[in-house]
Amino acid sequence: MIIIIGAGIAGLSLAWHLIKEGKEVCLIEQDEIGKGASWAATAYLEPRPGVGKMRQLEWQSVNLWPSFADEISQTSQMPIDYRCGSQLKVAFEDTLTRFEKEQTLREQGAEAFKGTYNVDYEVLSPEQAHELEPHLSQNIVKALLLPNIHWLDGRLFCAALGHAVRSQGGIIKENTKAIAIKQHGNKIQSLEIEQNSKSEVLSCEKIILCSGFGTNSIKELPQDIPKSRAIRGVAITYQMDKDTPLTNRLIKHPLGILCPRSDGRLIVGATHEEDEAEPIVKDEAIESLKFSAERTMPVLKFLPIVEVVAGIRASVGDGMLRLGHSREVSGLYYALSQGGAGFLRAAIFGQEFAQFVLGNDEKANHISPFCRR
Repeated sequence: MIIIIGAGIAGLSLAWHLIKEGKEVCLIEQDEIGKGASWAATAYLEPRPGVGKMRQLEWQSVNLWPSFADEISQTSQMPIDYRCGSQLKVAFEDTLTRFEKEQTLREQGAEAFKGTYNVDYEVLSPEQAHELEPHLSQNIVKALLLPNIHWLDGRLFCAALGHAVRSQGGIIKENTKAIAIKQHGNKIQSLEIEQNSKSEVLSCEKIILCSGFGTNSIKELPQDIPKSRAIRGVAITYQMDKDTPLTNRLIKHPLGILCPRSDGRLIVGATHEEDEAEPIVKDEAIESLKFSAERTMPVLKFLPIVEVVAGIRASVGDGMLRLGHSREVSGLYYALSQGGAGFLRAAIFGQEFAQFVLGNDEKANHISPFCRR
């Protein structure tokens, strides 16, 4: 049996692909499915601008997402609110320098990936931006239209993915804490878990750590497993009229994003609070999100805020993705430091990291540069 610790988007997508390869899989989740960082995610699938191996991985994941989403939707018969539309990036006078630096990186990406990925964009004047989005601030000085951006409801997708995993024989133990790994010699043997104050030991051939910041609390891990630091992200939700929403596209402003849902919710996120490990919400975080959102779309000040949520992301070192296996303990793998891009990378990560775990490195080309062997 292969044990995956963490049933967020990374652990669930990995479990799905391992099950498709005929493996017996058990997920251990200290809370409920998708209730960690995935719960607070806006789940928009936009690679950052620029070139390089990580940008290539992310664009490849975007290409795979429509079929991945359809597969999970069909298997689970559950809604996921998957949408393919456009995104409008906007700039104010005081953020124009940063905006134009990003535009330069986007030009480089468009040239490097031409003919391979749909990285097209269009530069818009303020007048053109207002034609598309009449509720935007009159103080916007420049905009970019990205015509091929996907997004989904991360909560719905995690629920559907969990259902799909279980329907194919996967085991998911919720509200269960991973206490300690057990090894025989230098090889993984089992995992000690605790559920309802009762301890149990699960025998396994491999353990994969997809548990984010919670990985630090697991006992008996070898020294070569990276330590994570916590980053708290807070998001707020406005309620629009479902039948006449203020916008049906993603709007990226200098400090975050406005992400519409089909039920009329508008998710605004997210803060980036370093070394904050408690999922609490401070007043200044709410005020910061409100200020940036209402600066971008002033009419939001008249809408109710119906939810405030905090999630804890994990970051390792410089924040880059960390994948690999322990050199000290055979059969112990890790996938850490997704850095808020867990949903974006999930379609390619689940598929290729499953192959890496199974020893099929030749089928893990896109993630290979980020895997320590």
